[in-house]
Amino acid sequence: MKTYMNETSLRIVGKSWEVRHRLRSLLIESPPTQTVAEYLTKRAKATGNGSRSPRSDSSL
Repeated sequence: MKTYMNETSLRIVGKSWEVRHRLRSLLIESPPTQTVAEYLTKRAKATGNGSRSPRSDSSL
């Protein structure tokens, strides 16, 4: 499974159960009132880059 994130977009590529699992984990790690746009902006600032390079989730 691959996750592509930058300041304006989120793309999750994988099998359907992997995508659902990743979306659930994103929901758990963010506050309930936070929007997707706010999450992506915060994440891009925290990592220090807005690149579109893939990030492989090996936790699955």
